[in-house]
Amino acid sequence: MLNKKRKGLYNIALATLIFAGTLNALDSPVNVYASEDYHSWRQDDERWADIQIGDTNIGYSGCLVTSIAIMAVHSGAKNSDDFNPGLFALALNGIDGFDEYGSLQWFAVSAVIPDVEILGVNYFQSYDEQDKINEIRYVMEEGYYVICNVGNHWVFVEDVGENDVYMIDPATDNVLMFDSYENYNINYYEILTGKNPPFFSFDNESTSAVTTTFTPETTKATTTTSKTIKSTKTTTSTSKTTVPKTTTTSTSKTT
Repeated sequence: MLNKKRKGLYNIALATLIFAGTLNALDSPVNVYASEDYHSWRQDDERWADIQIGDTNIGYSGCLVTSIAIMAVHSGAKNSDDFNPGLFALALNGIDGFDEYGSLQWFAVSAVIPDVEILGVNYFQSYDEQDKINEIRYVMEEGYYVICNVGNHWVFVEDVGENDVYMIDPATDNVLMFDSYENYNINYYEILTGKNPPFFSFDNESTSAVTTTFTPETTKATTTTSKTIKSTKTTTSTSKTTVPKTTTTSTSKTT
């Protein structure tokens, strides 16, 4: 049995070890910075870029994971003081939230963040750029969040203006979606729920007259993510074309 003096030394040593462990945790690659602005989160952040997701990593294929992490904080479901894309990916790994190829298992998202759920994927009803902008705004006015695929890459839609969509892009600092990515590559989007409904910074007229319809469905599906390099946008003319709406609950691996 330890005497009082020896026991006191033991407690000091133990406290020192605990403190050292805490410092090591703070220096980990997934370190959370207090009051961090989620707008600055990028998939290639050195804190989490090398975290494995299936046979790939966040830096190369973590655009969707990063976008969902951004959306979680934006909607109030998480706080950037104790959450970031790296911690999100580690939690998903802990419940087999990715398949062997790094595709995200939809059901795992709400298992880690109960207030966030992927409900489905919608294809845009029209090829016209302005129609797509109106459709995104309509979906958000209905209380849903949108993460848009812009050609083998996912971005979080933060707001909708009159002539463009404001995004938080996990790969670049660009904010205007249609100014940054070619319209012909923007064909479908994910619909999600958050803790609080989306809010808008622009006082545009309501798009309630848009005939967009969708039926969100919960499913144990997967979504593949890939990092893309944005090509220089060229001006192309597009005629307004109405295409049949397709609602799906899974996406195949993109190339």
